[in-house]
Amino acid sequence: MSIILNIPTKVYCEPNLSTLLFELLRLYGKRVLIIVDSYLYEKLDSLLPDVFSDNELFLHVEKCPLHEPKTGYIDNLTNSLKAQECFSVVLAIGGGSSMDLAKALAISLRNENEIWSYANLSNRPPLDIDIDPLPVIAVPTTAGTGSEVTPYSVLSNSDTGQKGTIQDPKIFPQVAIICPELYVTLSKELTALIAMDAFAHAFESYFNCSKESPIAEAFSITAIDLILSNLLELYHDPCNQNLRKVIAQASMYAGLAIAHRGTSVAHAIAETLASKVNISHSQSVSISTIPVLKASLKDNDFYGKLGNLSNRLLIPKSKFLDNLENIYSSLNLNKSLASIINIDSIDSLPDKVMASIMEYKFRPLKQHPIQFTESELFEIIKEVLI
Repeated sequence: MSIILNIPTKVYCEPNLSTLLFELLRLYGKRVLIIVDSYLYEKLDSLLPDVFSDNELFLHVEKCPLHEPKTGYIDNLTNSLKAQECFSVVLAIGGGSSMDLAKALAISLRNENEIWSYANLSNRPPLDIDIDPLPVIAVPTTAGTGSEVTPYSVLSNSDTGQKGTIQDPKIFPQVAIICPELYVTLSKELTALIAMDAFAHAFESYFNCSKESPIAEAFSITAIDLILSNLLELYHDPCNQNLRKVIAQASMYAGLAIAHRGTSVAHAIAETLASKVNISHSQSVSISTIPVLKASLKDNDFYGKLGNLSNRLLIPKSKFLDNLENIYSSLNLNKSLASIINIDSIDSLPDKVMASIMEYKFRPLKQHPIQFTESELFEIIKEVLI
């Protein structure tokens, strides 16, 4: 039986973060593992004065590495933390990587297997999470991944370079706190890039054909509308708190969409590509989205469903692609890998990306309404790269 609506996460939109966390952490046993983005590490006590002045709370802080957490790092950190302390709750303050790391540690600190064994790959089922993970409180500082309301944790395998995702309802955060003040320090360039990851989540979820989910489509449409209507204005006015709040909410809605009906082709390409070259997840998603859309518009059924979305957005469906490309240009977003970095071996990269997708990342391809042939998929990959 399909679940129509599953949102176990309590969501707060709270300007007084320190006071709220002071109250919440006391409900979860008072032994707190904090995972924080590196740039916030030195500011944490001033950001959370109520928490750090509470003598009844035991706090252990770990800085999150850049990009997706690697499995070797997680396993080593797990062993170190298990030898030191017993925690009752994990608090994540940061972007998607910090929240992914917090969810992974919530599992590994309660269970015995290496963290990669819980990743759900197309060619290998995950192990069951035998013991319930530690509760997670998520405080996002970027508006893009929506990880604060999803049951996902994206990992990079330290040995193989593969990217995989733990997908289990047990790792929904218990609490998410949206605090727009935390987003203001992001540059306008990074704000735009990360927000288009949220757009991709919503867009791919809207077209995902793996199951019926009216609630996912409703969240998707809302997120897409908020992003396309407000992101360009925020780009030119990055200190606008109201617009920051709107895009943060859009990211959350997109996260709720993929929590009910996930991503598809663009993310399959993007995650595989980012495992092979030194670019961020947001960059790889950004350059993968439009080539997949262009190839999909050739299908009448896809074009018809795009029409339903366009009507809701008051954009003629014949102009949707042009409108999106204009937004990309206005936000100065890159449109191919070659425009981001120089790679000597870029000519051989499409074959490598294609081979990896077909080996362990093929399931998301089946969630797209168009089943591309291998030659069609290869042409899309080439457009993403070159």
